[in-house]
Amino acid sequence: MPSMVEPVTPGARIALTDLLLVQDGADLEAAIVAALPAGKYRLRKVAPGALTGELFEKDRPHAVILSEQFLEGRSARAAGLIARAKAEGIPVLAVVDDSSDPESLVERLAGVTDWVTRGGLARELRARLTWLSARAETTTRAQETWTTSRPKSLSASPPLDGEFFALVIHDLRTPLNVISLSLRMISQAVPQGNDDVEEDLRFVEENFRQIERMLSQLGDYYRLFESEGPSRPIEFSPRRLVNELLEARLTRPSLRSGLVELRIEPSCPEEVALDPARARMALQYALANATAASQGKPIVMTLRGGPDRWVTEIRLDSPPPDSVHSTDLDPTVFERLCGSSGERRGMDLAIAAKISEFFGGTSRLIVESGRGTSVVFDWPVRLPQF
Repeated sequence: MPSMVEPVTPGARIALTDLLLVQDGADLEAAIVAALPAGKYRLRKVAPGALTGELFEKDRPHAVILSEQFLEGRSARAAGLIARAKAEGIPVLAVVDDSSDPESLVERLAGVTDWVTRGGLARELRARLTWLSARAETTTRAQETWTTSRPKSLSASPPLDGEFFALVIHDLRTPLNVISLSLRMISQAVPQGNDDVEEDLRFVEENFRQIERMLSQLGDYYRLFESEGPSRPIEFSPRRLVNELLEARLTRPSLRSGLVELRIEPSCPEEVALDPARARMALQYALANATAASQGKPIVMTLRGGPDRWVTEIRLDSPPPDSVHSTDLDPTVFERLCGSSGERRGMDLAIAAKISEFFGGTSRLIVESGRGTSVVFDWPVRLPQF
């Protein structure tokens, strides 16, 4: 029996093996149907304008599939649908047109369970749906276990989670954008040569940038804790990923002071099969942490390897404060959102530690008293579950 594509109206019954497609400005039905195994799934579509709270009140779809255009063009409606699906335990799969910029996907696909490229539907859709189903069942069992076993003294209400922080970040970005535009207008209107006013403006701009960094870190941190791990591995070259990351840093004025000397040892693996977006994020945050502590001194980044390992060391030859000691990095341990210069205790390294945990690897801050500090990532060349 071939897979069918049918419209669905609010309140209509949806079979447990059905998929719900919500799209805006993209024609995905034919590509999705062609990629589905015959007789296992039935694709139902709903127009964005027909979305209501009744959509999941009868039977639950196997998964919700969203087009990238819907996510970008109707952010409030998309956020509401994703939140409702998450509350119902229904995984959300995004179909993106282009994955050449993995770093931007992390921000654009906030709250989405997983994603697949349009060009990769035929090759990956079936596996992604199988993984999403297994993940949803595991989450449901864990929630049931917690519900029946938690102490009676604990509140049944869930703690604040990523959705709350995503809302805070989204709502704070609007006034921050207004402040940014206002600063630009003020700087253009202030007469040149007034050193005191120019210094005051620089101080305001520095603090504005720091708030931006805090919001970005909060978003990345809580999105990482929303997921059980990275998606299916993608083969990539560590050399190329790091070179592209360092080139991108040169376009950001705030990072130009943290000059990086890259050293690649012969033992560095030619290819690894990990999540490149997460790997790039971990390295980027570790470099940002080193830049904040560098005081203009160069940072040495070394890529090497071992038996089935990819090891990255980010070293700073600046004596740290006496309060800083060698330690294994912990995703749940940080003292500030943006660590004080030299102390290296911000959320940025907690984010990197969480990604290392996803990869089945380790991350450590190594301190050489009076000499310098290093952040060392030791990752497998392939995700353990694959």
